[in-house]
Amino acid sequence: MATQIKRDWLEPPTWWKRWRPLRIIALGIIGFSVFSTTWTIKKYVIPKEPHPLTELYTSEAPLKVDLGEFTSYENLQAAGEQLTKAGYKFSARAMHTPSSELYPPHDLDTITVEGYKHLENDGTLNLEFFNNRLYEVEFIPADSASYAPALHQTYPELQRNRIGDAVFLDGYLRISSNIDLVRSDVGQSLQAKPFVIWQDLRLVRQRDQWDKDYSAINPPEP
Repeated sequence: MATQIKRDWLEPPTWWKRWRPLRIIALGIIGFSVFSTTWTIKKYVIPKEPHPLTELYTSEAPLKVDLGEFTSYENLQAAGEQLTKAGYKFSARAMHTPSSELYPPHDLDTITVEGYKHLENDGTLNLEFFNNRLYEVEFIPADSASYAPALHQTYPELQRNRIGDAVFLDGYLRISSNIDLVRSDVGQSLQAKPFVIWQDLRLVRQRDQWDKDYSAINPPEP
């Protein structure tokens, strides 16, 4: 009877010694598995490092300004609760850029209310948020002729220029309106939409700065 030589447990199998192509394939499969596992862990398990300016682009300022019947830096939840408490229904739109180490957060949200009443006049209300901080309020009156006297009585400093636009600046607050323009012959010919807009200039400038610094970067797929 032939004597069988006992193989050391560390010794590779016979097919490993004889078939070099199989060894290459096996090493390739092992290498791909290691790469795939590492990539998956890095992408889905290990959290991404936030951009160094994340806090700057998401923090609140201690001093707020009144934006119509709202306050700058309000978050979406607070604004929604205020509208719901007042009996309004609203719709929301979101445009969120995927998070990345290449740029700070860039989340834009809009809340729209149809049939909103401001200064006893009905119209459309738009609330604009940058990174969950209210920075702009727009009211579009349904009847500009009825709304204009109430607006000027509430904001006497909002005086029209020669064109018909009106802008008022007070610290970080900016109020602009074209109510007088749309009622003029020029406005009628242009079919301009009446509006009054309240803005916190700090957040407007921060939004514009983000666009200037990072808009050229292609965001990653979500």
